[in-house]
Amino acid sequence: MGAGTNYMKAHIKSEDKGLKNIIKTTLFENLKEASENSSRNTSGIYFISGDGTELFQSYFELYINAIKLMGGLRQLGLKQGDMVIFQLKSEFNFINLFWACIAGGIIPVPLTISSTGAKNSEWYLKLKNVCHQLEKHIIVTEKEFESIFHSMIDNGELNSKIVCIEDLERKENNLIPYNPDLKDIAFIQFSSGSTGNPKGVMLTHENLSYNINQIISSGKITSNDFVANWMPLTHDMGMIGMHLTFVKTKGNQFIISPETFIKRPLLFLEKVTKFKATVFGCPNFALSWLVEKIPDKALEEIDFSSIRQIYNGAEPISMDVVRKFKNKFKQCSLNDTAMFLVYGMAEACLAVTFPNLEEIEKSHKINRAAFTQSNKVTYIDNEVTYIDDIDTNFIEFADVGSPLSGIEIKILDDNDVLLNESEIGNIVIKGPNVTQGYYNNKEANEDLFIEGFLRTGDLGFIKDGRLVITGRKKDVIFLNGQNFFAHDIERICEELEEVEMGKVAACGLTNDRIHRQEMIVFIQYKRKLEDFIHIAEKIKKHVNKKTGQTITHAIPVKVIPRTTSGKLQRYKLAKQYLNEEFQDVISMISSTSEPSIDESLKTYPIESEVEFELLKIWSEILDNTKIRRDDDFFSVGGDSLKMMQILEEIHKRFNADIPVKDFIKLSNSTFPL
Repeated sequence: MGAGTNYMKAHIKSEDKGLKNIIKTTLFENLKEASENSSRNTSGIYFISGDGTELFQSYFELYINAIKLMGGLRQLGLKQGDMVIFQLKSEFNFINLFWACIAGGIIPVPLTISSTGAKNSEWYLKLKNVCHQLEKHIIVTEKEFESIFHSMIDNGELNSKIVCIEDLERKENNLIPYNPDLKDIAFIQFSSGSTGNPKGVMLTHENLSYNINQIISSGKITSNDFVANWMPLTHDMGMIGMHLTFVKTKGNQFIISPETFIKRPLLFLEKVTKFKATVFGCPNFALSWLVEKIPDKALEEIDFSSIRQIYNGAEPISMDVVRKFKNKFKQCSLNDTAMFLVYGMAEACLAVTFPNLEEIEKSHKINRAAFTQSNKVTYIDNEVTYIDDIDTNFIEFADVGSPLSGIEIKILDDNDVLLNESEIGNIVIKGPNVTQGYYNNKEANEDLFIEGFLRTGDLGFIKDGRLVITGRKKDVIFLNGQNFFAHDIERICEELEEVEMGKVAACGLTNDRIHRQEMIVFIQYKRKLEDFIHIAEKIKKHVNKKTGQTITHAIPVKVIPRTTSGKLQRYKLAKQYLNEEFQDVISMISSTSEPSIDESLKTYPIESEVEFELLKIWSEILDNTKIRRDDDFFSVGGDSLKMMQILEEIHKRFNADIPVKDFIKLSNSTFPL
């Protein structure tokens, strides 16, 4: 950087574009307006079941049912400002209870439910910690799961009132919805990854009103748009982006469960085609899933000609995956400008930046050597071209556009000094949609803001007034569409007696060679490598059991790098891994693992052709030729995503439907059909 050179600062601020003049409305006012419109033209929500059956509920019917359910909540003694923790499987129940809470000024707290309620699982710990943080609250669940919570209460592990939504009275008379102030909390979004200390993002009606209008304005969304939603309603994109926004515009929507999307992705695309949907959300892992699982012969039946926008965000964006998706589905009349690369976060309600409408997605080719050695971006050229898999000299990052109306973005160094354009640093944001902080979490709030700007925890740079994301700051691991915090994974590893406290580091990274998100665990270990093999297997099994996710490798290292102040330097280990510096160790560990299927059958003979077919299914989906007939599914690399694949494959080959909870209980390949 030469003396006297005039560099553009890494600070962008979007014009207000009239947002100050909008009529800010509360969420229930939006539903009321949609219901009045719906009574005339029957707009609303199609709930799609796993077998493709459709249940339609107009906005008018949703409004009426929400008020009746609100009466049931009031009958329980709940008042304005009290909280309801959602533990619901049914999307229909979830949506109706959400609006009942909003109608009564009761604060919804959506949390993902567990199918098994396993003690000491991540779900279990998170639920306990959230309950501890909240003040007056109840848990609403379904009859199917009621026993799980009563068991926790009986064991003294939970002190919350449990109510089944089926038992909620539907009141008919004298029901007047609460009229909230725009500054009131509408609902609380708890961070999806942290269990040890989950953080509840407080979102007011004003925050949400701004962000919903920002999305509508920048996306030019109208009542003619039809949104297809498979994303979890406990996720900001699923709830705010794909539901609340379209209630505001009075547009139609269909909702299908994430479980059904994973098991039957073609069904989702068939419904997109049938309803001529114009918008849906599809993060990186979901794009890959569709590319992999939709057979070429089915493409003739898929019509994407109506699609205006495919929102791609919520996790690191792979341009290679984007290209593969577009290439596969181009014969389905997919518009070349439909891919919408966006950036957002729960602390901003949802959306922070959008690209321009009707532009082909942009990316930046960065000199790999310069990038890994400094925080400065060195461009190879101004053209975005395909990078061959064997070329390791470049890194490609997605351009996620410009800030939405009224939002400011800065890039700061670690000393909170404003950087220049094309310098990588910490992303901070400011805007009317940004939260005021985390609920009942003074410690987390103390360092959340810098001069009115919220610290996002993300890294990136600004180029020509647009934001480019280079990765998460330190500790978030993206895997199969879910977020996990590194310190949580490390804590789980430390539960094992073989792992010393502070001698473990977990990293989430994108392996460009295989186009996959990976989770790697490093263990400080100085004894014989042969003795580490059983420790590695034990760590994999334990983390999988607790999180439902698969560790790619557990790797022994001589030292866990730290700063002088004692902070873990996970990125150094991740960099070494991507440079293949641990390849010899990985190979040695792999070479001494269990025997192949054919070899194991000598010791564990199969008893029928069905068992042999099941072993083959497991081997194919788990990408593991060393499966034994008595292996536990989760101990050999199984996770929730692969479980859905196996269940679907069993259905195809044997015409047998196995409930998820039954599969989990037995979880071995000799499951009786």
